[in-house]
Amino acid sequence: MKTLLVLITLILSSSAFAIGRGDINQLLLERGTSIAAYEIQGMKLVMGERTGGGRVLQFAQIEVVFTKDEAILKKDIQNVDLQNGSRLGNLESLQAGGRHIDANQIVGVIAK
Repeated sequence: MKTLLVLITLILSSSAFAIGRGDINQLLLERGTSIAAYEIQGMKLVMGERTGGGRVLQFAQIEVVFTKDEAILKKDIQNVDLQNGSRLGNLESLQAGGRHIDANQIVGVIAK
């Protein structure tokens, strides 16, 4: 019984922090755009980019970076710290709007 309660608690707590396509679209709507607007231009939304997608995507292809709280447009990024290459997976941090954002805060990107 204890194992079942622990499992249920873990599932509920992990889903509480998950961010989905609808959340991403809401962040973009606050910036006056949408996922569909980027998809029409041939771009794609990549979630969890620090795993597989980050290994192949060049940072130069990134148009929008998402944290759980905001959408950061490419034009708003002031500085990027990449270690050992130019791929998204090499991102250490970036600065936007005077704020420092660590790579582990990024939950997704829109890329060309």
